[in-house]
Amino acid sequence: MKWCSVIIRNGNQVLLLHKSRGLGTGLITFPGGKIEANETEEECATRESKEETGVMPNELRQVAKINFKRGNEVDVMYVFIGTATVKKIYESDEGVTEWYNTDNLPFDKMWPDTRFWVDCILKDKFVNCLFEFSEDYSKFFGGECIATPIELTNN
Repeated sequence: MKWCSVIIRNGNQVLLLHKSRGLGTGLITFPGGKIEANETEEECATRESKEETGVMPNELRQVAKINFKRGNEVDVMYVFIGTATVKKIYESDEGVTEWYNTDNLPFDKMWPDTRFWVDCILKDKFVNCLFEFSEDYSKFFGGECIATPIELTNN
């Protein structure tokens, strides 16, 4: 399975989603979802952001490729970062959004792998990760990331 996720920034805050359905119900996550057929990873990030948060991110760039090993399967998530000029709260079928300060993210209510990669991304690094979960994602067995400096400026 291929997934996308998007980190939407406004200054020192990021937009998170309190998930009310689907994979991760009850968790606080970055917006994202499955990549549809004939859709690029970036198109997925744009679509999921609009559907789940009502925000169309600006300056969208890929900042991570995260592999999730679960049993004999490997899922891949492509993470993008973008900016938003408006700070609003939005409710969709997926949940309710909330802005959080980057120095006070609710890691105890997020996917357990998030704490391994999000800080690197917020410090302008590209991240490649491999994490291991149970087949249904209910148990986290650990993993690691390799971070490489990147420049997040307009070309």
